[in-house]
Amino acid sequence: MKKKIIILGATGSIGTITTNIIFKNKKNFKVVLLTAYKNYKKLLSQAKKIDCNNVVIFDKENFNKSKKI
Repeated sequence: MKKKIIILGATGSIGTITTNIIFKNKKNFKVVLLTAYKNYKKLLSQAKKIDCNNVVIFDKENFNKSKKI
């Protein structure tokens, strides 16, 4: 059974390392949520890479930009 994971601050240094580790161990983990403050491009890239359907972007302006993608 896969462990469900939420990564807060996924675009920061620790979050980036964590997503890379999970990408290498997809059979053991399922990321259910990724969050970031502003860096929506990196967040959406990470979500696609590790097959995560739920993301939260806290900065309203960047949230609106990400909705267009």
